[in-house]
Amino acid sequence: MTNFTWREFDAHTASVGDMIIDQGTIAYVIHIEERGFSNPRFLNREKRVTLGEYRHEFFDDEERLSGYSFDCFADGTIPEPSNYHNVKDDPNLIDGGIQYYERDFKTPATMKCVCGEIVYMDNVMTNTCGKCARDYSIGGSLLAPREQWGEETGESYSDIASFNPSINDDSWKDLG
Repeated sequence: MTNFTWREFDAHTASVGDMIIDQGTIAYVIHIEERGFSNPRFLNREKRVTLGEYRHEFFDDEERLSGYSFDCFADGTIPEPSNYHNVKDDPNLIDGGIQYYERDFKTPATMKCVCGEIVYMDNVMTNTCGKCARDYSIGGSLLAPREQWGEETGESYSDIASFNPSINDDSWKDLG
């Protein structure tokens, strides 16, 4: 088991059971899943990470939607109590006990550009190298230079660059 800070955390080297302990935040790595297709050009595939977190919660006696919560270890130990004891001893607050929450995030696949720079494959349309400005598709294919984009269709670069389909909107599929 390894303890990371948020800055040190790398989903490609982390394992289930590792922890992120940073500035009062405590998170347990409970699941790591490789996603997407395997591509020999990719250094790492996309990963979805699930974190488990425990919080000791206190609720306002009159307004149940307000209160306080303190990140804690699974056993209820609070690493940085700050005002924990003041809140715990407040007669106007109800002790909600230790609650467990999960949250997910993803880390993009990475590949090496022809110039040697690492490119993060996190955009469905274009993934641009920060060093040489070459563009790659989400699958890792090198795209034509931007000045050639839209020659066959009459689109301008701004038409293509502004394309950003909503997650809940499939209308973009009808464009082709």
